[in-house]
Amino acid sequence: MKLMGQIQGIPILVFIYSGADKSFINLWIAEHLRHPIDRTCTEIVVVASGSPLKTKGMLRQVPVQIQGYEFKHDYRLLNVIGCDMVLGMDWLETLGLVGWHFKHRTMEFTVEGSNHRIMGAMNGPLQPTTQICQLGSKENIVDINFLIHETTDPKSISVSEPLLNQFADLFSTSTGLPPKKSIDHQIPLLPGTGPISVIPYRYSHS
Repeated sequence: MKLMGQIQGIPILVFIYSGADKSFINLWIAEHLRHPIDRTCTEIVVVASGSPLKTKGMLRQVPVQIQGYEFKHDYRLLNVIGCDMVLGMDWLETLGLVGWHFKHRTMEFTVEGSNHRIMGAMNGPLQPTTQICQLGSKENIVDINFLIHETTDPKSISVSEPLLNQFADLFSTSTGLPPKKSIDHQIPLLPGTGPISVIPYRYSHS
């Protein structure tokens, strides 16, 4: 669900997406805020194509306003085409029980005894601020449709390499016929049977 929000007076296009494990903010937005960026906290994000991308840092506990609801949250820095901010599962989990009406694009929840209702955009495409101004670094850009899901330790991405090396003979490309086995598959025929050639015809059910 897409909708407009605001962060320190800057209008932003927010994408609420349960398919992403974490929440993200575009680098250009983060660098124009009066808020410190933790450049030491980087992670590897695996996108739907399987490609790993490295985040540019972390923005912690930044106040964001969406249709009267104000909250603070942590965001990974990643250039996402199509929106300025992605609110993923880590943000949705802070809301508790959430009611969705997908046809009307409304979302209702209760936080600290206060009821909140926010409405997604119904008509026309919304343009993210980073697209109006600039996207910033062209490095590590991911389309919103291919963003997912999980952040992974860099070491786990190459975990399959030792297995591939250990069993290289199993994964190598075939260059000929399979090797001889102790028992080769065969169909035994009666002695003197010649090549079988049968003209196709309909067989009776009996």
